[in-house]
Amino acid sequence: MNEGRTIIPTKFKYQVSCSLKSWLWRLWLSFPDAVRARPEEALATEFVRRHTTIPVPKVLDVIYDTFIGEAFHGKSFIMITKEIPGRPLYGVSPKFRIHTATPEQKETFKNTLFDWLTQLRSIPPPHPHKISGFLGGGLRSYRIESGIRVGPYKNPAELHGQNFCGARADVPGMAEDPIRMQRLIDERPNKKYRICLTHGDLQPHNLLVDDAGRPCGLVDWECASWMPEYWELTSAVRMYLQRDEDWCEIWRSMFPEYEDDLDVEIRTWLWYVTL
Repeated sequence: MNEGRTIIPTKFKYQVSCSLKSWLWRLWLSFPDAVRARPEEALATEFVRRHTTIPVPKVLDVIYDTFIGEAFHGKSFIMITKEIPGRPLYGVSPKFRIHTATPEQKETFKNTLFDWLTQLRSIPPPHPHKISGFLGGGLRSYRIESGIRVGPYKNPAELHGQNFCGARADVPGMAEDPIRMQRLIDERPNKKYRICLTHGDLQPHNLLVDDAGRPCGLVDWECASWMPEYWELTSAVRMYLQRDEDWCEIWRSMFPEYEDDLDVEIRTWLWYVTL
């Protein structure tokens, strides 16, 4: 974003580069959170479209909708994009399901998704340690709480020190060794993590596939943020560990190096929702 313009009514004009350190960023951060929520998603979507081969919608416009805005306290924007082919992985009347896919289809599915994520994770962060939303401010995550932003945080240790990252080793009904779990929990604050650009809500309903099950689009970038490297995996499987073994197995096979982090996150989810 070396040069650019912010949005004007019924127009969405800007330029994007890999720098992310520009006056456009500083200008956007000066706006109230409610004003920039949807435009930030548009900027993240367009940034990914320009700097990766991940198929995402082309943003045409971001406009304030007065009718919906009045109903929701003036906080509503509409993002207008070009349509991209495909249907949600687990959408209405899908022609493809992972659990009925052939080994070849599963391999193609995994390889395509892994290529997309490798590209996304290869983009240098604007700050080597900071945890933030796409433009450097607060981040949105359904793993934490719907509808609000938290942070930013100066580093992963500060993120992991928040209440929503607390965890207990002795969770009733969990068969894992509590001594091992306590060690992993204790090590987490001092563990070094790479900061990666993260979709943050890579659930089946945001992943478009063709009739053969090949991924062909990735939508809904409102949770795009700069997060610890394990976050994409754990947020993707959070709702599916007991519901969809095939979905989770694909993710875990792509990122086996984060099994310890996933174990801690599972206990975090169980602890946080019972507060």
